[in-house]
Amino acid sequence: MKTWKIGRSGFGRSVRPLWMEVSAPAGTSIRSGWSFPRGPETPTAPRRSGAALAADGGIWYTGAVMRVMLHTCCGPCASACVPVLREAGHEVLLFFSNSTIDAEEEFERRLAAARTLAAAEDLTLAADAYDHADWLDKVARGLEAEPERGRRCAKCFRYNLARAAAAAAAQGCDAFATSLTVSPHKVSVMVFAAGADAAREAARVRGGAAGAPPVFLPVDFKKKDGFLRSLRRAAELGLYRQSYCGCEFSRRT
Repeated sequence: MKTWKIGRSGFGRSVRPLWMEVSAPAGTSIRSGWSFPRGPETPTAPRRSGAALAADGGIWYTGAVMRVMLHTCCGPCASACVPVLREAGHEVLLFFSNSTIDAEEEFERRLAAARTLAAAEDLTLAADAYDHADWLDKVARGLEAEPERGRRCAKCFRYNLARAAAAAAAQGCDAFATSLTVSPHKVSVMVFAAGADAAREAARVRGGAAGAPPVFLPVDFKKKDGFLRSLRRAAELGLYRQSYCGCEFSRRT
């Protein structure tokens, strides 16, 4: 694997990371901006525009070949998502965006696990800037006393998925999804609502730009023993498994 840190002024009007680290299989190259190297695509089904995908019922299993950006909350959870998306014929990119995490040391431990997964699965991995102060200001302010699965969590999902949607749009991805639904501690319908909001915002920011904006894939990855599969794969790869969600407030539970 190769790793780069690439500067950029920002995704759009409201999402402005400082840098992004990109890891990709050896032998690939990074173009200007935040371009990801494209892997081989399944030739058996045509790619579709985002508009056509959005018109379909079960977006993620329609048979269309898509370039999907997977918001990666952690390596173990993402390990259960990658096979599902690949089995559906999609090209997968990992996007680690977790300013939710209360300490940079913890952020780095989880990022290291995501790198291990990316190397094992021969995937491209991008890591968003770590900025917990921004997360505290935009998500937690005024909601510090909220319980887990409450309003703060809903706002946190929107914060992280907005960044994933913006990154997916910047890279011309057809869709984005999230590994958050692997955890039995996460309310999937709450995650889906945040993803839908993020997709609408990405479309609004994109405006009349060429190409369709990415759609959100509401996949409940905990289905069919997804969480159990994540535990097994994490054990196989020796991935670090955290004992709390990420923010300082989640440590209370």
